[in-house]
Amino acid sequence: MMENMKKYPWYEIVNGSSPLLQGDFVDSCPVVVPPTAIESEKVSAEVIEYDVVIMS
Repeated sequence: MMENMKKYPWYEIVNGSSPLLQGDFVDSCPVVVPPTAIESEKVSAEVIEYDVVIMS
C-alpha cells in the first residue's frame, strides 16, 4: 500500500468518518438489487458487492 502512495502522491487512505467526495474509491460497496415483483409484505432482495468510484 505504501508503494502506491509513493507512486500516486495525490492518493490517500481516509477513515470511515470522512464524507464521501468525487473520485473516492469504495471497495466492496453493498448494492441492494430489489426483486422485480413483490408478492407479499415480506420481501427478499439480493445484495451484490462492487468496487465503485464516487461520481457526481
